[in-house]
Amino acid sequence: MDTLTLNEQTLDLPSGLQKLTEELGMLSGLSLSFGNAAQHESFAMGMAQEASRQKGEFSKDAKPITSSSLYDLASLTKLFTAVAVLQLNQRGKLRFDDLLGHIDKRFHALRDTTIFDVLSYQAV
Repeated sequence: MDTLTLNEQTLDLPSGLQKLTEELGMLSGLSLSFGNAAQHESFAMGMAQEASRQKGEFSKDAKPITSSSLYDLASLTKLFTAVAVLQLNQRGKLRFDDLLGHIDKRFHALRDTTIFDVLSYQAV
């Protein structure tokens, strides 16, 4: 099950992951798991660590991602924030072109930045 068919297009998942991590350098590494209890697949590609710091100095210390690599889940807050914003948008409570600094004055430095800009990691 190394391939996935989507909209009649067959995707080679290991090759796609390798392209994102090793060829394009868009991600240092990632893991992907999918399926159900009867049929499932997992892939791990890239680096879990590229350098380490010892005695105040950085040095190359590459460690590849494995099936037992641990991940810091702090970045998941971005996902939950995005879902909450999408729900507020669906309910008509805010629009993607609303300016963040006008919605909440604490973000005065982002007064000309839209909700869309924040969700897409852009700043004006």
